[in-house]
Amino acid sequence: MIELIDVNKFFGDKHVLKNINLKIEQGEVVALIGPSGSGKSTTLRCMNFMERPTSGKVIFEGKTLDRNLHKIREQIGMVFQHFHLFPHKTVLENITLAPVLTEKMNEEAAKKIGMELLERMGLVDKKNDYPSSLSGGQKQRIAIARSLAMTPRLMLFDEVTSALDPEMVGEVLNVMKDLVKEGMTMVVVTHEMAFAKQVSDRVIFMADGEIVEEGVEDELFLYPQKERTRDFLSKVLEY
Repeated sequence: MIELIDVNKFFGDKHVLKNINLKIEQGEVVALIGPSGSGKSTTLRCMNFMERPTSGKVIFEGKTLDRNLHKIREQIGMVFQHFHLFPHKTVLENITLAPVLTEKMNEEAAKKIGMELLERMGLVDKKNDYPSSLSGGQKQRIAIARSLAMTPRLMLFDEVTSALDPEMVGEVLNVMKDLVKEGMTMVVVTHEMAFAKQVSDRVIFMADGEIVEEGVEDELFLYPQKERTRDFLSKVLEY
């Protein structure tokens, strides 16, 4: 599905990603965990070239990203910590804009998909509202719906719950759990350890710009091998 080969990233003199090698298969759900500044979000952003690697390759379904960037980006959805909704567009317009502008579908087809997605998110009654009237959890669900409207083959989630009030977190995680059940390929940068534990096929621990350790399902949480991993988990897990 997607592969990072010897990916390095520098910001000025700062070496933020160090020889990242990572392969994600179709239908797999992979969680990236680790302390702030470990390179998780930069790794995610390199997957769709929002950050261009300083060196190394990103290959999506057999195609090198920099050569086929626009077409490939249409197949990779991304949802951010901050919602980035268009404030002057209604909820439905926010969802239908990209498919129409990229000529992926006409307006009628986009509206049909938009309404189906709003129903799935439990937000049909908000279709004509503007983002300013929505709660944080509602905005994030609309942001997810907007990405899904492009019918992506891969979804990237960058700490999508970290800007939400605690009571809003569950409603967003439930949407993501539904996507898992449907077989969506997902890479999730998260501080929600319970979510990573419950739904991931693989959990990858990063620190200081490197992949330190990885494990399938909850193996990393139960039997961490590296001291750096054990130290991190001892601070974030409640036993």
